[in-house]
Formats: sequence, C-alpha cells, structure tokens
Amino acid sequence: MNIFERLVKRRIVATVAMLFVVTLACALGAWQMQRAAQKTQLALNLQLQEQLPVLDASAKHWTLAEANHRRMRALGRFLPDQAIWLDNRPRPNGGQAANGQSGFYLLMPMRLEGAQPNIVWINRGWVPRNAAERTQLPPVQTPSNLVEIEGTVFPYADRVLDLAAQSGAAAALPKDQVRIQQNLDLAAIQAEQQWNQLPFILRQAEQAQNDGLVRNWAPQAAGVERHYAYAFQWFALGLCAFLFWLIHGLMQQRQISQMNKGSSER
Repeated sequence: MNIFERLVKRRIVATVAMLFVVTLACALGAWQMQRAAQKTQLALNLQLQEQLPVLDASAKHWTLAEANHRRMRALGRFLPDQAIWLDNRPRPNGGQAANGQSGFYLLMPMRLEGAQPNIVWINRGWVPRNAAERTQLPPVQTPSNLVEIEGTVFPYADRVLDLAAQSGAAAALPKDQVRIQQNLDLAAIQAEQQWNQLPFILRQAEQAQNDGLVRNWAPQAAGVERHYAYAFQWFALGLCAFLFWLIHGLMQQRQISQMNKGSSER
C-alpha cells in the first residue's frame, strides 16, 4: 500500500468518525432544546391552570386529571405522627445563596373536614439537614387545630434516584420512628394505611407564618437556561468536529498536492 492509498484510507476513517460525532452532538443538542421547550410549555400550562377558580379539596374525591396543576384549598387537621421526610432535596429556588445546601421536604397527611374523611398529602416545605447527624431533624411548628392550606396540585413531590427502592429494600423506617425516605409512593402509603386518600400532593403556597419551613418554590420554567447552555455545548462540539475534519482534510490535500508536484518534477 503506497502513501496515497494510506492517506485516502485515513481520510475515509476520519470522515466516518466526523459524521458520527456531528450526528450524535446534533441529536443531543436537539434533545436539550426539546427539554427546554417542554419546561417552558409546562410553565405556561401551569400559569393558565392557576388562573382557574380555586378547588375545594373536601368537595369531592378529586382525580389527578381533574386537579393536576390547579390551585386547591384544604381545610383539615395535620397528622404529624405520620409525617415523611424526603431526603436529599436542595433548597427551593435558593440561587447562589444556598451554596448547594441539602435538606428535607416535609410531607404530612391532612385529614380533611367534610362529608368524606379524605386524606390529602401536603408538601409543607423545605428544611435544612444537620450535616453532622442526618437523622436529627430541625424543629418545625405544626398546628394541632383546624387549619386551612392553599397550594398547587402536583402528581408527586420532586423525585430523586432511589437505589434502595430499586434493589427491593425497604425505603422507610418503622412506624414508631422518624420516616426518612427518598421518595413518596402514594399507592404504597394508601395500601399500608388503608386511607381514603386523594391521589396527588398539594404543595403548600408560601404563607406568612413562622413554622420553620421554606416555601420559596422555584418557577416551573427554572433550569431552561441550563438546557440551552447544554444544547449550545453539543452544537459547538459538532461544529468543532466538522471544522477539525475540514481543516485536516485541506492540509492533507495540500500535502498530496506537494507530493504530486515533487513527483512530477522528478
């Protein structure tokens, strides 16, 4: 195999590699753009839903399809002994001031007042975690009297990867201890407690009360800029791969031309 055949073979390999990298980078960049569009559309849908009349949690046994992303008002009493603390949650809408601070979401069932004794799970807010002792929970004020909570309906509290659940291990501690979990499975809780419970989470809106919880919730469109940044990086990688292939090809072509010129002179 002479030098010209080797150069042609290398060029073919380089072309195949370039096409693979450019195709992959463009596909990943387009996926990031799609994720940004989905978040933006979700935020718009949520804004439209929140403009509708506020639902009454005790009015009927609402389905998720009827109440999803709607504003809802719940009148009832908290059941603090059944509270579940969702671990490894960042401070909501914390920005740079949070410095990556991790904590808990406090999810607590509420027994509703009304004709039907339904249970609705309330995401009461976020509290910081003790860095030295994980199971030492911060003090939180829970009213024992009848209270009215207003918030937004969500299918679940923000989920995180739960390796224990994937391996089949128990996700929660025994009932007589503090229950610290990664996620809340509403179906499993309903089967365990035999409650007549609503099939969603009511995320409590920010209210002026000193209960030790943070409810500065991030908007649904939060993180869109990050998707755009990732998309730009992927598209830039594809462009760099193409430019490298093009420049290297031009240099190789110049080298071949010089070699042909030298051969003709001899």
